[in-house]
Amino acid sequence: MAALNSCLFECQVYHQRLAPKKHRFQNRCFFFYLDLDELPQLENRFTWFKTGRRAFYEFRESDHLPTPAGGLLKDRAIQAFKEQGLQEPIAKIGLLTNMRTLGYVFNPISLYFAFDAAGRCLGSLAQVENTFREMKVFPILNASSNLSDDPANTFSSERIKYFYVSPYSQLDQRFRFQVSPPGERIQCQVSSLAGEETLLDSGFRGEKRPLTDSQLVRLSLRYPLMTWQVIALIHWHALILWIKRLPLHLKESQLFNQRQVLRPRPDLQQFYAQQEARP
Repeated sequence: MAALNSCLFECQVYHQRLAPKKHRFQNRCFFFYLDLDELPQLENRFTWFKTGRRAFYEFRESDHLPTPAGGLLKDRAIQAFKEQGLQEPIAKIGLLTNMRTLGYVFNPISLYFAFDAAGRCLGSLAQVENTFREMKVFPILNASSNLSDDPANTFSSERIKYFYVSPYSQLDQRFRFQVSPPGERIQCQVSSLAGEETLLDSGFRGEKRPLTDSQLVRLSLRYPLMTWQVIALIHWHALILWIKRLPLHLKESQLFNQRQVLRPRPDLQQFYAQQEARP
């Protein structure tokens, strides 16, 4: 049986809020990393994991990069890289993400990696999702040396969010992304900044594991019901921040600061339509 580029990453996730009040937590988890060219091979290779049909772990292309035109996820990802300014020819796309687990999926962040024909990583896209199931894509295309000794293998970017991620964050703050491509290890750091002040640091770092049924059993027992855990932890820590009396920023009051959102909920979609209708 041919070796796979697709694999798993067992990771340590951290989240540290620095202002206006401190709050920190960390936990362990695992992610799937999929070579999108291998999806047909993956369909019948595993007991626990399937693509496009029900299983304990299920991958659906429709859960990612929604566009009116549809089409294969690889083609949508290549188009997204081009729209974000990547001009070099792309041969392969890798995706780091969570699967549907017993039918449920939620991904605070998924990372796409573009590779040329020689296997060189050209950059990354971060697909950020909020609890309203909206998404926004952020490009991470600039070479950096902040996470790695090899700047050709590390990418960074800084963008104004203009996306509702948390009721405890303003939408005009900046995201700073720093990402190392998948190898034997992987790293991702996301900071939220207001002016020169870092308000929040979050991210993950992890090590590669083979994608096999035995590894899926081991990791599933160690980190059960991953996507259910993620959404539960988000609401639990949101409650703690509310108890700490952090200021709230309501989504409905900031529609004008929510831009280029994929899969917008009805009130935001209506706002976009009104903006387009203006002379």
